[in-house]
Amino acid sequence: MESSNNYFNRKGSNGNNNEDNNWENPSLVNKFIDRVAPGMKQMGSLGPELDLVDTLVNQLSRGKNSLDWDKNLSELPYAVFDLETTGLKPYKGDEIISVGAVLIDRLKISGRSFHRLANPQRSISNGAVKVTGITPDDVKDKPPVEKVLVQFLDFIGGRVLVAHNASFDLAFLNLKLGKLVQTGMPHPVIDTALLARYLYPDLEDCSLESLCRRWKIELDERHSALGDARITAQIFLALFPRLLESGVNSLGELARLYCLSPVDRSPRYLLRFR
Repeated sequence: MESSNNYFNRKGSNGNNNEDNNWENPSLVNKFIDRVAPGMKQMGSLGPELDLVDTLVNQLSRGKNSLDWDKNLSELPYAVFDLETTGLKPYKGDEIISVGAVLIDRLKISGRSFHRLANPQRSISNGAVKVTGITPDDVKDKPPVEKVLVQFLDFIGGRVLVAHNASFDLAFLNLKLGKLVQTGMPHPVIDTALLARYLYPDLEDCSLESLCRRWKIELDERHSALGDARITAQIFLALFPRLLESGVNSLGELARLYCLSPVDRSPRYLLRFR
């Protein structure tokens, strides 16, 4: 049988041949830059923005090509992340205002962390200010989201990503990256909410608060990007033994698993990847 690593390198997430999406192909990088260059004129001087695009493309290629899909899950490096935003609707103009992340190596949270505020270049909803505590004054002198994403991608490298209710965070990241380099996050992403629902099907509530009560995890700095990333990392490690006991040992095996949505009973895969 073909190894999972070869399969996922050869095919995209939809099972189609992926030769046209080979990030190591220099001509593809040039096509991206040629395609987005006109739009970059609206963002400022063309030279620096082209450098940003080139940096993003190179960083994203690391996320796509560096992982071994057959390696034991306990040996893989992880980056657990969270975002805070101006509101809940990225496709209606809401933007990222904060990015937080922590690293996990050999199933231990490392001392390295990432936390940045970003200027969304738009207003922040009253609801977001109330929940996050981040005000317009806090971000007015901060770098734009694009530059924070460069720093974030440099921090996470080619690690497996972990997030709680990952579809929310990925919607913001993929929309922003799509506008810049016409692609999204290539990293495999484990959703801890779905993972908890799969491993403990009797759980009615898979919110961070509920899972923290179950495993007696402190809700420190809740609704801050770095605080929620740290909480999610602890939940992920609490779920991990049960995952291994279920017989799942690699990303390739994890990619085949799903649970049913409590809303419409449709399948939700535990691992997202491009």
